[in-house]
Amino acid sequence: MAERAAEDVLADYACGLRLDELPPDVVAKAKLCLIDFMASALTIKDAREALAALNVMEGGAPRATVFG
Repeated sequence: MAERAAEDVLADYACGLRLDELPPDVVAKAKLCLIDFMASALTIKDAREALAALNVMEGGAPRATVFG
């Protein structure tokens, strides 16, 4: 039997996690990291434009909402 790729094992583990099973400080840190990422992504105009262009190139509607 072939070994599973590490990213598949990690993805399965992450998908099985429940928020209430994690320590509160881990949840708080994850929220802070997500907010930091969102704030950074939304302030970089070139990145927003590049993501919008990629969305259209991949077949997305030109009016589609692109996060980031």
